[in-house]
Amino acid sequence: MKTYFPQVLLFCLWIILPHILFAQLPTEAELERLLEEMGSEEEVDQSIIDLLEGYLAQPLPLYNTTVEKLVELPGVSLQTAARIIEFLQTESPSNFEDFAGLDWIDSYLLQLLSAFTTLELRQGASGKPPLSIQLRSRVTQDVQKRRGFSEKEYRLLIRRDLLTGDSTGLDTIALGSRYLGTEQGILTRLLLGHDRISAGITFEKDPGEELIYRDTAEFTYNNFEKVDPQELSSFTTRSGFGGFLSGHLVAELEPATIFLGDYSANFGQGLLFGRTFGGRKGSSPTRDPYNGRGGLQGYRSTGERYFFRGAGIILGRGDWLPSWLEVTGFYSQRSLAASIIPQTEGGADAEVLVTSIRDDGLLRTRRDIRRAGRLTEQIIGGNISGHISESRIGLTASTGQYDSPLGGTLPYDFHGSQWDLASLDFETPFAAGRTFGEFALTGNGAFAGIVGTAIRLSGIDLTLSTRYYQTSFFSPYGVGFGESPANPRNEFGLYLGVRTRLFPRAFLSFYTDIYRLPEATSTVPLPVSGIDAMGLFEYRITPALQLQARLKTEKRDDVIKTEDELGRGIEQLVDRIIANGRITAIWKPHDSPIEIRARLEQKVARYSNSIEDADGTLSFLDIQWKPLSTVRFGSRLILFNAERSDVRLYEFEQDVPGRLTNIALSGEGRRFYLMAEWSPEESFSISARYAETWYADREIISEGSLQEIRGNLSGRWTLQADWKW
Repeated sequence: MKTYFPQVLLFCLWIILPHILFAQLPTEAELERLLEEMGSEEEVDQSIIDLLEGYLAQPLPLYNTTVEKLVELPGVSLQTAARIIEFLQTESPSNFEDFAGLDWIDSYLLQLLSAFTTLELRQGASGKPPLSIQLRSRVTQDVQKRRGFSEKEYRLLIRRDLLTGDSTGLDTIALGSRYLGTEQGILTRLLLGHDRISAGITFEKDPGEELIYRDTAEFTYNNFEKVDPQELSSFTTRSGFGGFLSGHLVAELEPATIFLGDYSANFGQGLLFGRTFGGRKGSSPTRDPYNGRGGLQGYRSTGERYFFRGAGIILGRGDWLPSWLEVTGFYSQRSLAASIIPQTEGGADAEVLVTSIRDDGLLRTRRDIRRAGRLTEQIIGGNISGHISESRIGLTASTGQYDSPLGGTLPYDFHGSQWDLASLDFETPFAAGRTFGEFALTGNGAFAGIVGTAIRLSGIDLTLSTRYYQTSFFSPYGVGFGESPANPRNEFGLYLGVRTRLFPRAFLSFYTDIYRLPEATSTVPLPVSGIDAMGLFEYRITPALQLQARLKTEKRDDVIKTEDELGRGIEQLVDRIIANGRITAIWKPHDSPIEIRARLEQKVARYSNSIEDADGTLSFLDIQWKPLSTVRFGSRLILFNAERSDVRLYEFEQDVPGRLTNIALSGEGRRFYLMAEWSPEESFSISARYAETWYADREIISEGSLQEIRGNLSGRWTLQADWKW
């Protein structure tokens, strides 16, 4: 029988802690806390942190912004953005305390505005400081050694008679560990800004990667592979950079903005080019279906797949162009890591077939190196946007070329070496809200579309959205709202999101999403349907005490593998219900150096057939303490017990500045972290963090992979320094 004593004990500890300890947490520390309050779920992209850090360095000027710009902030809906603009125009507030009395604003939004925006009236052409320099250096390492660093790579060499050339046996040689590099992960990032010019360089080496690798290019690198020494001289050798290096330069000139190096692109509702952290259903029901249009932006993140490398240009409104027209163009060429097989069809010009493009960018093993740079991608794209009054209509088009053809496993998967895409997107306001949408076509006629309406009524906000993505639609950089945001395809859905104020300081948000995946895929071999719903209640009981209660449930078809009466393997469609409930309490007095947060959460999985039900529970107690203006401490203790992976539980954690930690926990055990930050002066800070997970039901962690740890304890430390001038 499952006991809930540890969870209850944690909550009791939180309740009886004395409320006599009396500096708010610094803005940098609040960044991850705001993301947690936003309620983002399992997959949250690191680039959202990089976006918000940009607003920390240069807050968004509210008096010079637009609805489109405001909704780039996470959790800000179209309805809320419109209210903010109207409040600025009618009341001209001079500080954020003027927002506190508004009945449509909650504590999360007030914190977000004060952290990432400003009410100052910007003077001058650009409103930017004359010179800014930011330097970040980080190192991280696991305490326990992983299998990839200890297990050796072997080769069997054929031994031959020097006179006859006959084989006389085999020799076994060790080439070193399976992971080629050191155990440390390293990050260095330099950002420069001067008036209208900004630039950045980012370097990252993951644990196990070499800085410079040197390797033969023709081994397949199966362990214990037989190699004839007489053939070694015919093998080519290549070397390369083993980490990730990215750089960008942005020049805001007149009449154009120029982008060189690495950059990201985001247009319309994201069906052709979208934000990697967009498209997901979370705890902002009236905001989530909408993709904030960001255009081109210099790339400063460490993700190694979804960005562009080359050049871009934006011709702004009213310069060389009419005041209602904006034009963007870009070109990109870069090498990608890919898995390939020999091509048996397609003629002599097609020597290999690409079976998949790798997203992780890791170069830890010889097999990883064999995949690196095997595919070259070229992209040409552009966007034309027309602004008429407060409405906008945009046309986006792009074409991409690979030097080797891609081949999917199913008939409607993308096959070939070239893709073409075009889309039409629009936004238009009306008396009670705003309508938005995008319709996209591929070169072979496959369609994807999403349409939505954000409505403001008295005391309630509504967002309705419908989407349809054909199964054969292929958009490698698209992000579409729905079940599978990346590469939107094979989905139809109807969505309703609602947010309302129940009574003073109490808000209720919920959504319902009905969807269908009409075709079988490589991961789901049968068509499935589902209903996804979430409700969130937020109540600020006192100025210092806030309560959040959330219930999320999803009922959908699932496919299980079983046997018929003859013992033959079959796939069977069953009903699956996964639900989780969460209660979070936050104690944060206005002038106290202490913030305390506690949570209880339970997740259940129920099936209609032969699969056993499963349960998962999680509880934590979190304390953030700032005893001095220059010192900050943070700690959290987590208890978890999840019987299977389908009831694993997620929790955000406070990390060193600029780093996002969103942990998935399954099995039974406990986890804790300790963190400290020292800022002796405004321009310099140093942070240290140690996190550890202990499992009660495991003797091996990540069994069977090169990330395997022999034992039930996994710890990692991180050290980071930040300079700002």
